[in-house]
Amino acid sequence: MNEGKTSFIFLGFSHVNISDFFVQFFIYFVPIKRKIHAKKMTFPATLSHNETSRILKIVEANCTLQNSEPESKVKYLCEIEKRNATLNGIEIIPDFNFMSQDNLEMAGISPLARMFMKNLLLYDKKYDKISDANIYLMDNSTFKYAKKLFNITGKIDDPQPKVENKSLVLMLNLLSEEEITTEADCDLNNNTENNYYNLNCTCREEFVGNLQGSMSFIDNRDILLVNFQNSTQSIINATETKVSNGIFFMRNSGGINGGIIAALIIVSVAVLAALIATIYCIKKKKKNANVSHENSTIKELKDIENDI
Repeated sequence: MNEGKTSFIFLGFSHVNISDFFVQFFIYFVPIKRKIHAKKMTFPATLSHNETSRILKIVEANCTLQNSEPESKVKYLCEIEKRNATLNGIEIIPDFNFMSQDNLEMAGISPLARMFMKNLLLYDKKYDKISDANIYLMDNSTFKYAKKLFNITGKIDDPQPKVENKSLVLMLNLLSEEEITTEADCDLNNNTENNYYNLNCTCREEFVGNLQGSMSFIDNRDILLVNFQNSTQSIINATETKVSNGIFFMRNSGGINGGIIAALIIVSVAVLAALIATIYCIKKKKKNANVSHENSTIKELKDIENDI
């Protein structure tokens, strides 16, 4: 993350309204570092029409800041001109241009935003609740993964959620264009007196995803939002990684590197070779012992015959 930039997570939409000539909606950002204060903001959107579904039209959305003093969540009212056309798709292109404010970068996109970016017409009004939601930012997060379990640890500064052993459903992004999001069942706990919290989660399915921007509704209203200091370290490969000795290894966001994998393979092969050699030696020793015993018996029989 660039030290000199204002960074933010694209949280989502609310109150989508479609009239004859315009599409209006609110759009939300959560500042991670520094504040967003631009009064005006624009971004491109692609419109597709029922009668000309093969023809796409790129238009510009114009947005006006609604917060006079941005707090944990920044809200813009956006408008797209549709000119009385019948739409079957509105794709939001997250190339945000904050006028009169430079040096901004998007640190992540929440699963809620991704759900409707491809087609805002599919928006579900039940998510209008994000308009009044308090945001609890779980910052500087790290995670570990083993088998179907993973743990996220991060710091939540004041105000903090008043929860202990709280069960949550965590929404997270998949690294796929077909399946966009998935969910995990988690427990949220405050593990120290330094405002650090743990999310202990169980995967509902195997997946490859990105934990950056993961979110959960607390008591169906307020929002827990996860931010990693380095978004490149938030990729999770939640599949069963089983090595030959049956041990499941804890992995961080970088996974097991190639050197460790190679070492594991070499050690496994060496152990197997030693085992085979040991078994061979034991069998050979037993065989030699049997041959020696047989020769001794034959010699004793011959001596008895001679005595007779």
